[in-house]
Amino acid sequence: MPTDDRRAESRRVHEDSLARIRPLPTASRDRLLSPLIRASITDAAAAGESLTLIRPTNIKFIWRKKGENELIREQNQRKKRAAQTSLFDPELIELETCPYRLYLAFEDAAGRHRMECGDWETAATYFKFSKRYDSSRALEHLRQTYEVDYPKRGVVLALGTQKKRPRQWLLLGVIRLDESNQPSLI
Repeated sequence: MPTDDRRAESRRVHEDSLARIRPLPTASRDRLLSPLIRASITDAAAAGESLTLIRPTNIKFIWRKKGENELIREQNQRKKRAAQTSLFDPELIELETCPYRLYLAFEDAAGRHRMECGDWETAATYFKFSKRYDSSRALEHLRQTYEVDYPKRGVVLALGTQKKRPRQWLLLGVIRLDESNQPSLI
């Protein structure tokens, strides 16, 4: 555990100690994650949490094309970080730099937010679809997924803070998660 970071989520996971025992049935996923779901980022911060899940409403997927200088700067930063540490998997080092800034605007119980997608999965999904279609159709597919498909079926956002910015919440991931209609007895 880091001695200078008191956030409960700042623990070193020994990845080799993890084992998949059996798949988690879809019906059980909500029960597993529901204790972590808060009504708002404000509620999580008030509880002293630095990692939380929220069920957003009124999601809007937004993108902005990056300029050439911005792309070059990001590529150089990635190379520099990769050269400084051995923590990066070779696959992660080789990830392309996304030509778009991808954002989600959404509401929670405390109000409206707009955050840049900090998860690599959104950019990876963009690249997957841009290989099949042109950029505009790939972005439209992401818009349809985040604004229509996921909210219809159930979605949570993973949000967290960093040690150096403990009051700034970041969008860490988008999780497709059914909403349970049956309350848990636990």
